Amino acid sequence: MEKQLALSGHLRVALWAAAIAASGALLAGLGGGALARALPAGGGADPLPVYTSLSLAAEDEPVLPIWQRYDPEQTVVPPDGAPGVSLDRVYEYLFLPLGIYGVWEGDDPGPLPFSLLSGESGAAYYLKDYALPGALMFTNLYSGRTMEQTGVTMDLAAGSDLAGMQLSMRLNLPDEPEARAAQLDQAVEMVQNDLAQFLAGWQDTLLGIPSDSWYSLTDGVGTELVMRLQNRPWQDPYVLPEGEALLRQLCDDLMLDAQIIRLENEVLLTITDRYGGGMLCLYYDARLCCVSGVAVQLAG
Repeated sequence: MEKQLALSGHLRVALWAAAIAASGALLAGLGGGALARALPAGGGADPLPVYTSLSLAAEDEPVLPIWQRYDPEQTVVPPDGAPGVSLDRVYEYLFLPLGIYGVWEGDDPGPLPFSLLSGESGAAYYLKDYALPGALMFTNLYSGRTMEQTGVTMDLAAGSDLAGMQLSMRLNLPDEPEARAAQLDQAVEMVQNDLAQFLAGWQDTLLGIPSDSWYSLTDGVGTELVMRLQNRPWQDPYVLPEGEALLRQLCDDLMLDAQIIRLENEVLLTITDRYGGGMLCLYYDARLCCVSGVAVQLAG
């Protein structure tokens, strides 16, 4: 019981300024325990290569290490209702920083029904395929208009393992038709161009997300990676290369590795710290032209 109480206490400290956590931290609902390929842990594996090819696709969808060990048959009901995170809390600390707005039906349903998986390698709370009540308002990054979507489900997890603290939230739109190839082409180009504009210091947002939001999403932890993204210098466009070489130089200047990967309906952008400080990920839905998820990993 003492161990469980300590775990619960760490959770509240580690995630969203007293929101959700497990033994020191955060994790990610990256969508599927059966997927075999893992994203390298920030600082725990070789750096990710920089990909800018418009035809790059993932053979197996990348997932963070904590989802690899997710087994619903091994999870238990958390003690004493831990971590005690409500939908309002998720809305405030995850949806709003991503520019996603909620229209709920009725009162907040109270603490979300997480399951707990605890073992020698760490502990994590999982919420899989959770049907969100009401509607969500997504922002189309091409038009700037908001779009109302109902029937949205959420994968959310937070925890820690030997790789460090991890957090991830991903929204799924099961009622939307599958993305067309042209939509994925456009999405990859959008993510690539927006990343270059952001890293060069020519704009203050990355896929519509202000750089200050990363500080919120990492629970105020001032990691070197987050500080570099917030304080990247302005680059003179007249001395920078063009095409794929542009992103490579920008990443080299900031000691980052970036990867842009096509998924079935989304593009996954990962930014990894070459110094080992962690990794930030964004999901961009090719159908709605909007951000649909986030993942954060901070090296332990």
